[in-house]
Amino acid sequence: MEGNHIRLSSYRGKVLLLNFWVSWCGECDEQAPLLLEIFGKYHPRGLDIVGITYDKDRAQADAFRRKHAIPWPIEFTGKGFWKNRMGRAFHVDDTGAILLIDTKGILEGDFRDLSRLQHRLDQLLKPQRNK
Repeated sequence: MEGNHIRLSSYRGKVLLLNFWVSWCGECDEQAPLLLEIFGKYHPRGLDIVGITYDKDRAQADAFRRKHAIPWPIEFTGKGFWKNRMGRAFHVDDTGAILLIDTKGILEGDFRDLSRLQHRLDQLLKPQRNK
């Protein structure tokens, strides 16, 4: 949304979540604060998140981002669902999808069940040791 290009290849070696949302989605509104908690817990251990909004109106997408204080990059194309290149590439035609990609770049699936997601992140990302 800041005009920068997002290249998924730059996240190789990290665990990456792709969060597909739209500002009017109730499930997305509920997920956002929970994803913020997950990001706070796992980002220091190597997790990154990229948001993909299906919003067609930039102001609505930006209002959602500000409302939830989302710190990760968000792809905004102004195109919804199957017109969005990321949606097409990952075959995501609904909102609320949270795709998990491991450190090798392998797509592990949709983890919108956040307890299942946290369990898998605990397996993939070892806790940091205090120095």
